[in-house]
Amino acid sequence: MLHFRLRQARLTNPFHPFGLFALRYWKILSFIAFLVLLELAAHIRSFNIARPATNLDPPFHVGCQEIDSNVATRANATLAMLARNSDMDGAIASVKSVQKQFNKNFNYPWVFLNNEAWSDEFIEKVIEAGAGATMVFETIPTNMWGYPEWIDRERAQESMEEMQRQRIIYGGVESYHHMCRFQSGYVTTNTPYHVCHC
Repeated sequence: MLHFRLRQARLTNPFHPFGLFALRYWKILSFIAFLVLLELAAHIRSFNIARPATNLDPPFHVGCQEIDSNVATRANATLAMLARNSDMDGAIASVKSVQKQFNKNFNYPWVFLNNEAWSDEFIEKVIEAGAGATMVFETIPTNMWGYPEWIDRERAQESMEEMQRQRIIYGGVESYHHMCRFQSGYVTTNTPYHVCHC
């Protein structure tokens, strides 16, 4: 009875043939495993590149260099940022970075542009990040941001829907098209936002 149960267990175990094969050819399998490990060790060793004792190509300068502001006259310029109230965290990070790495030496004024009214929180936090820099917060007039009178709005909407179907990034986002129009036109012309004589 016990012999019958063992035989039945062997027949129902799907790995039983592999076990028999491993027992029968264990020397060959061991030799193949040894060769694989040997190849792996040789492969790892061939990619082990020794680090040179000295720095063969030292950098010109390590870290940030101080800017020599006496080299040239300061340009009449403004740092402009087109943003929304929801962009507050990114705006704060950008202002801190630019002030620390560049603008602390030149003290250019900042102009922040938004197509909607600025929130008090945005203004307070960004001014705090600017650490004393001159900042102006402006709202873009509707005639500079929205559709011009001569635009066929229905056709524009159809075009945006087609761009969205073609998976063009931001193709179906109306505010993105207004932003592109503003940046490619008004922001580069002589508007009150173009040059700030501060």
